[in-house]
Amino acid sequence: MLTKEQAQQRVEKYLLDEVCENEGDFKIVESATVERDFGWVFVYDSAEYLETGDEMDRAVGNAPVLVDRRSGELHVTGTGRTVEEYIGLYEKYGTCHPD
Repeated sequence: MLTKEQAQQRVEKYLLDEVCENEGDFKIVESATVERDFGWVFVYDSAEYLETGDEMDRAVGNAPVLVDRRSGELHVTGTGRTVEEYIGLYEKYGTCHPD
């Protein structure tokens, strides 16, 4: 079973290895992290936006990342639904994309 800190480290590694390499520098928005029985959903944005607050620096298409505390799996949600809708899908189906 993962702790929140371990889950966050996995997401940070994902951001560094999979997202930042192609898109720039991203950071987790800690105040937006959602905790549920299954684990956590981490929201991230551009480091520049988090430093400046300038809306022009916001990331686009940055889908929150769900981490299952039991399995340690990362699930990239999407941008077509709200975070709560993706959470509901995961709680009901065990996946963020049941289609």
